Amino acid sequence: MSCQLLDAAILNKPYLQSPIDDLLSFYYVAQWAATNNNKDIPDSTTVPDKLRLLRDRLGGSLSERETGTVTITSGTMRPTFYGRFLADCQPILQAWNQKLVTLTNDWADAIEHVAPDVEDQYKTYYLLFRELTDRGVLELLELVRLHFAGRLKGWA
Repeated sequence: MSCQLLDAAILNKPYLQSPIDDLLSFYYVAQWAATNNNKDIPDSTTVPDKLRLLRDRLGGSLSERETGTVTITSGTMRPTFYGRFLADCQPILQAWNQKLVTLTNDWADAIEHVAPDVEDQYKTYYLLFRELTDRGVLELLELVRLHFAGRLKGWA
């Protein structure tokens, strides 16, 4: 879940859910899956210390998850410390995270300039929601295509 959605739930405050909330959920699942992939790690005793710490952070509190995300999206992950799979996934996770930051900012800017229809919020936000949802999905697909170019049959 996004920080904003979690904050609203914890504070029991109304919140206008954005498409970025949904896209961030998908991102966090992908981040967790890349971190917990054991393809190259035969058993739990061979998990590198830094990878074990990162796994714990991603499964911990909101602030720990954010710290884990910063670990993944900054610097270079060495396979020795984080495993080959996560090191290979890092470039796409970094690029995807940056796209989501941009989408978050664009959503916030757009919401400020929309005159809400108090009678029908669906009418007010539906097109904006769809536009940013479609953009977010298309940007992810483009990142996957670029990242896996030449590795996936049928993608050109």
